[in-house]
Amino acid sequence: MLFSRIFFIFLLLTTFNLNVAKAEDSITVKDEESAGQSSDSNPDSFYSRVRQKISGIWQDGNWEIHIPIYAWHNRESYPKYKLDKYNENPRGIGIGKHITNQSGNRERVLAIGFSDSNYHFEPLVLYTWQKIWRDRRDFFRFSVGYMAGFTTRKEWHWVPIPMALPIVSFEAGRVSFENTYIPGLGKDNGNVWFSWASVRF
Repeated sequence: MLFSRIFFIFLLLTTFNLNVAKAEDSITVKDEESAGQSSDSNPDSFYSRVRQKISGIWQDGNWEIHIPIYAWHNRESYPKYKLDKYNENPRGIGIGKHITNQSGNRERVLAIGFSDSNYHFEPLVLYTWQKIWRDRRDFFRFSVGYMAGFTTRKEWHWVPIPMALPIVSFEAGRVSFENTYIPGLGKDNGNVWFSWASVRF
């Protein structure tokens, strides 16, 4: 069931990419017609840039896989009886594509599906940007950045929720150990450290 849902997310991303490709010609014509005008006069300019960026990464990027590792719930934020029943082993898998931009930093689009804290399926669909520091051999790397996208959960009745979170990554060769922290508002929500491994091809 989990793999079928991941495949469904992959189909959604592919369909989106095809729709963007079909719209590129009309977007180019629109950009040419709007040359000389201020960006404020074009309400779709930001949306068009986002679509073009995502399309470019998906078309030109290299494949990668993502494997969720751990979801640690802050012990100061949850009572013990809840911690005892929460799932902290978010089994799942994800796929994505990445590019190294002209500044030497990494941009990606990806989708991950995993078992959430209550053992229900949770998907993530994300764009990420990471500033990378390399050693002399470009083997060991450290990066920080952010991810922005959407998630949804069963207890939210599958309503898509936008999200933006930081990323810290430690890398060796093609393998990354990646981390984010999901803040919470008070007790019994959020305050989760989520980690996953990425392998680039």
